[in-house]
Amino acid sequence: MRFFLSLCVVALLLTGCRKKSSPEFYKLEGAQDVLIDQRGDDAYVAPEMASIIAGLAAVPDDALEKPRAQALVTKLVAGAARVKAERTEPPKLPAVDPFPGLAPYVAPVDPPPPAPVEEVVDAGEAEPWAGMDEATFAKRYGTCFSKGPNTEVSRGVPATSQVLASSVDCQKRLGTPRGTTSYLFVDGGVWGKVVATYALLDAGARPQPPPPPAAPPDAGEVFLTIPGAPLPEGYPKTTVY
Repeated sequence: MRFFLSLCVVALLLTGCRKKSSPEFYKLEGAQDVLIDQRGDDAYVAPEMASIIAGLAAVPDDALEKPRAQALVTKLVAGAARVKAERTEPPKLPAVDPFPGLAPYVAPVDPPPPAPVEEVVDAGEAEPWAGMDEATFAKRYGTCFSKGPNTEVSRGVPATSQVLASSVDCQKRLGTPRGTTSYLFVDGGVWGKVVATYALLDAGARPQPPPPPAAPPDAGEVFLTIPGAPLPEGYPKTTVY
């Protein structure tokens, strides 16, 4: 008899420790699905949803569906918070063109500033070196030299030239007395220096004009004679043979 009572006590203890299913959870789960399908986002802030959330939170702790009920409560509360936040923001109005059909105004763009002008360096009396390119030459000697005519060097090789200015200062520093100085460039580099000199000739004293021609000797009185007419008185007779 005592053994039978012990088995009954153990059975009652095991039965009391076993978790039971909650039919209320499934009713509430189905109700929130139907409400969301019918109303969309409005369902999250509806009074009915608040009742569903309260019922899910009241699912007994010993119910098998308690974890699922807690997860569903968290989901529904987050959905309600999202909908309330979206509806408190000011509505975004669509952009309206105040002047339909007109091209948008485009502000004019200022042109870029001009490139800085390279300062011409005066090389003074320094002579250019062989092979110096013409651009470097013009930069160093541009105050006294200018572009000259194209020419040819030996065997018809084309060349460009830079001619020294005729100013007194440039001729004094870079020129040659009684000459015209220029530089020839072949393939862009200095080929050589050309000096065309000229000499001053001493013409001496100014020549005197030739004397006027001497007057012919006095031929005496001139008579006009007419063939067959008598000679004037005193006219010398001439014998005609």
